[in-house]
Amino acid sequence: MARRSNFSEAEMGGALKEIEGGAKQADVARRLGVTGQTIMRWRSKYGGMDVNEAQEKKRLEDENRKLRALVAQQASTSPRSKRSWEKGGDDLGATRGRRDIEVAWSQ
Repeated sequence: MARRSNFSEAEMGGALKEIEGGAKQADVARRLGVTGQTIMRWRSKYGGMDVNEAQEKKRLEDENRKLRALVAQQASTSPRSKRSWEKGGDDLGATRGRRDIEVAWSQ
């Protein structure tokens, strides 16, 4: 699991706005105690967004991560996956269609 940031979306956005306003990236990075690579990562992830958009993106990413964990947990405890484990293979198969997967999810 990735480490949580010590900076809020507002702080990251503020740093990016400073750089867009003409401040040197190295100076902003030094002041915040991060590397230039971190600033570049923030720019690729949040560049062009305002604070509200960045917060919404982060909220959606967190929700998505929780849902994926829930699905993985549910799949690992379903009888279908236990049969697959006992057979030593993938019970869903790589070539099945969307309908077959939806049926498998509903079981």
